[in-house]
Amino acid sequence: MDLILSTWKFMTSLIVSFAVMFVGILYLGAPSTIVLIFPGVSVIILSVVWGVRWKKIEDDLLHNLKAMLQPILIL
Repeated sequence: MDLILSTWKFMTSLIVSFAVMFVGILYLGAPSTIVLIFPGVSVIILSVVWGVRWKKIEDDLLHNLKAMLQPILIL
C-alpha cells in the first residue's frame, strides 16, 4: 500500500515548517543555513508519526534529487 499524505496533513506539515523557520530566524537569531535543517527534520518526524515509512521517504528524496540534477547541470 502506497501511503499518501492527506491535504490536512500536508497543510499541517507546511505550517509547522514555516513556524519552525519563523521562530529560528526571528526569535533565536540563528543562521539561516542551520534554521533550514530543522523544518525538514520536523516534517520527516511528522511523516513517520503519521505512518509514512522511512524507506519511502528515502526513495522519494533520491528520486527528486535525480530529477533535479539534470536541469541543474544544464544551467
